[in-house]
Amino acid sequence: GVFEKTLTFDYPHGWLFDESAQLALHVASSPALDADQSYIDVFVNDAFAGTIETGQGLTDNWTTLPMPVFNINYPNDGKRLHQLKIRFSVGNSADLQTCDYVDIRLLSTTIFSDSIITTPHHWIEEPELQAFPFPFLQETQDSQTFIVLPDSPTSDEIKLSMRVVSTLGGYTSKVGGVQIRTTAELSDDELENSNLMILGTPDRQPLIEQVTGKLNAIPELGIYRAMNTDRIGYFATDFINDDLTATGLAIFGDTMDVLITAVAALAANRPIVSSPGKMAVITVYDDPHQEKPEYTTVIIERNEDEDT
Repeated sequence: GVFEKTLTFDYPHGWLFDESAQLALHVASSPALDADQSYIDVFVNDAFAGTIETGQGLTDNWTTLPMPVFNINYPNDGKRLHQLKIRFSVGNSADLQTCDYVDIRLLSTTIFSDSIITTPHHWIEEPELQAFPFPFLQETQDSQTFIVLPDSPTSDEIKLSMRVVSTLGGYTSKVGGVQIRTTAELSDDELENSNLMILGTPDRQPLIEQVTGKLNAIPELGIYRAMNTDRIGYFATDFINDDLTATGLAIFGDTMDVLITAVAALAANRPIVSSPGKMAVITVYDDPHQEKPEYTTVIIERNEDEDT
């Protein structure tokens, strides 16, 4: 018969696999299998990686298969899973002559635990916040990351910053690398050279203007504003220094209520924006047929005539 087994491995956000990524599988099978009809089909994230023929004589074998790198890095739906889902479809067929009997327990295929996944990779060159939390958290991080609160933060603002930290924890174990500052506590060097996640409302958080200043004015939202005026939040991202090495992500709303909406959308793993120089307008609406709120996104891009 045919048997399937899937193994799942997480990998850091912001990774793109190199062409040399591969699977080295240590495999053995029983001599009672028909070599012409027994096999292991291997899939990575539902993309076909290759077939290993099993059966008579395959007592201890290593087979190397290239990973379907393009399909992993650029899935059809545009959503990187940040997981490797390796699926083995194993076909075991007995080598039988007429009226032969073989104990089914002798029909086996083994993939040993010392098999190796080799994952050479590089980081996404341009900060891409759909791969959140890259560039804010990564294995080889030169710059610091700060969550920046308004001066004299309120209890609600502090609670929202903790929710952002909790959201980061769902992506990575490196939450300890994130520090919380108020706007006044940031030094000039930290402001110039660090990745910033800026939280607040425009009337209390002046750094929001630093991220959004080059973006087009927010258009009239029409039906979205009519649907739910008090539940529209914003994400905006742009480079915050001249050499394009530090990124600012502003998470904000016109009032505390809509700031809460923006943080809730972040916690719901809503893709934010695809690259620096964009703003996402997030509208939340409740569907009685859905367990969780749904979010609609409108993307606004940087002015074409502005310097990048």
